[in-house]
Amino acid sequence: MTMTLIQPAVLPATLLSELKAYLRIDTADDDALLSGLLRAALAQAEDFTGLVLLSSVWRENRVALQTIALGKAPFISLVALTLLDPLGVTTAVALPTVQVSTDMNDEATVKLAVAPLPLSRITLDYIAGMASDWNGLAEALRLGIIRQAVHLYSHRDEPQTAGLALAASALWRPYKRLRLA
Repeated sequence: MTMTLIQPAVLPATLLSELKAYLRIDTADDDALLSGLLRAALAQAEDFTGLVLLSSVWRENRVALQTIALGKAPFISLVALTLLDPLGVTTAVALPTVQVSTDMNDEATVKLAVAPLPLSRITLDYIAGMASDWNGLAEALRLGIIRQAVHLYSHRDEPQTAGLALAASALWRPYKRLRLA
């Protein structure tokens, strides 16, 4: 299975200003670096919690089964579904013929109306995320991302200490999903 981020979440310009205020930076000299650190902190928050925090579009390419559990949560909507049979013929599947169910953790399962041919592959495009924009995220998650970006900036010359900030992990811990493999 391969999972690809097709359309990442857009971070608002005000977030950079918020981080610069937190760091007491008045110049634009480090704006590119700080923007990158914010994206890295968001990725670390998503890795830590096991959740997609801001709405983004994902693509999964995998062996086709009649029932498929999607890899990213919380699930919002299915965008497209394509089958590739063993002979290389691609077929777009009409979304109304697909049943999507979510569990109490907003993890989705897709069920096809008809079982695919053996050795077929399927490509699923879907939207996942806790919030549609930065302001929709819980305050603890937002503050944790900013604190992690501050930590990365403060330790940018010391890679051995640039791991996860304790304050960030404490803020994210209530949102962490545990999965049994």
